[in-house]
Amino acid sequence: MEGTINQSKEKILNFFTNNFNLILIAILIFSFYLRLKYFNVNTAVWWDESEYLVTAKHWALGVPYEIASQRQPLFPLLISIFYFLGFHSEAIIRFFVVLLPSFFSVYLTYLLGKELYDKYTGLIAAYIMGIFWVLLFNTARVHTDPIAFVFGLAAFYFFWKGYVKKQKETLNLILTGLFLGLGFLIRVGGVLPIVIIISYLLITENIKIFKKKKLYLTAIVSTITVSPYLIWNYFHFGNLLAFWDLYFGARKAAIKFSSPIAWHLMDYFQQYTGTIFFILFLIGLTYLIRVFLGFDLIFKNKDKSLKSDFFITLSILVPMIFFIFIERQAEPRWVIIMAPAIFYIIAKGCKTIYNLISKYDNLIAIAVITILLIAGSVYQLKLNNDLINQKKDSYFQFRDAGLWIKENSNTGDLIYSNGLPQVNYYSERYTWSMGGGSPEKFEEVLGGMYNKTRYMILSLLEIEPQWMSQETFLQNGLDWKLPYFEAELLVQNNQAQATFKGQPVDYFPPPEIIKNDLKFNLVYSIEGLFIYEITYL
Repeated sequence: MEGTINQSKEKILNFFTNNFNLILIAILIFSFYLRLKYFNVNTAVWWDESEYLVTAKHWALGVPYEIASQRQPLFPLLISIFYFLGFHSEAIIRFFVVLLPSFFSVYLTYLLGKELYDKYTGLIAAYIMGIFWVLLFNTARVHTDPIAFVFGLAAFYFFWKGYVKKQKETLNLILTGLFLGLGFLIRVGGVLPIVIIISYLLITENIKIFKKKKLYLTAIVSTITVSPYLIWNYFHFGNLLAFWDLYFGARKAAIKFSSPIAWHLMDYFQQYTGTIFFILFLIGLTYLIRVFLGFDLIFKNKDKSLKSDFFITLSILVPMIFFIFIERQAEPRWVIIMAPAIFYIIAKGCKTIYNLISKYDNLIAIAVITILLIAGSVYQLKLNNDLINQKKDSYFQFRDAGLWIKENSNTGDLIYSNGLPQVNYYSERYTWSMGGGSPEKFEEVLGGMYNKTRYMILSLLEIEPQWMSQETFLQNGLDWKLPYFEAELLVQNNQAQATFKGQPVDYFPPPEIIKNDLKFNLVYSIEGLFIYEITYL
């Protein structure tokens, strides 16, 4: 017994005396610290965040809300568990469904890099992932990107372990299918890891892919994982693929293909990395030349050493091809699945520099790589800090307005607002929006099935119908027109002029308006947002 205890102590001591393990632990601790640093800085949620949160409230607490068919269900379903158990704090929810997945993605980046190449490649890539501004910024929000990303990384890791390295093949291919399915249930962009893996298999295995029986396990598990969602779609929306038209339907496709090819997305490589890491990325790209020179060997599956390079190449090409040529628009977070591949290539760039310098002095080589990594971190940390601080108070008006309505309304009251999910989330009152429509349709709806609408919110924060609100931002001011209320505010060179029905007035917007059988009384105002109480005459 004593010998076993001593052996355990010796293993622990060896672990912590190994410099590599200490560096890995330091990276993980620093990554966790950065996520905690920005954990509670945002004062209000944005449109996407509020959709997930109010959907969760709808399922767990019965808050009235019409669920959007384009949103995948797993993220709000996870949040609803917290509401159901009585944990209503945004901080608690965000810690478990956003921060922890973001943190685990750092460790998974290391594990995947170690499997694809070696532990040093994984270590450098994990460090960059820990400070990566796109991931950090979205970790501070209730966004799906961190958890979808970690599911995609997990799928890559288990696929490589199981299919390529043949380690616990059956179990790892089952886990691959599970995480691919879970990633799709979080966001539609979860199809990208699926396409990357399928592309890899089709090119390296050709038609032999259909003879690999264990791959069917992956497909079956993925299908089983997403099937409850498809069945729910059918019963709730009347269509198994209710999300399809909003992303890939004919009308959406016509809009996409009428837009110019999005070559500007190539800038993402430098936006992701900053100057120093981008130079290391370019140096590392020299390693990938052999992928194209040896493509016939990849196609014939004869050169095993090219597999890792080819896989990370696909991890970049597939998202970029999709968003440049098909979607023709993107945000940096949409293509985050290619970030690990970029960071592995940066690690290759570091290795090239290290090999050149270490011929003369090993310690100097290590020092140079360390300095480069620290210097490259400045861009990541500064950009993340600046973005978070610039955006942290955005849309606080909807939060304050929603909370005011919650305190000054009844459960059955309805709200009109184009900041629909935000107001619905904070007020917990059913909120509707015209989107476009017309004044006549608006009044018809108010006087018809929605005659319980008590408050109307107008704001500069979300686009209102042109007949309701028109905003023109001038070089030195703002021209805000409310055509429906026949009011206008012109602010220019610090001078404000308000008019109502063509006559100069001292106030904007009008405190009281009567339109046909409707009376609108201004009851609440905050910067760029007004609430009118509606009375039916």
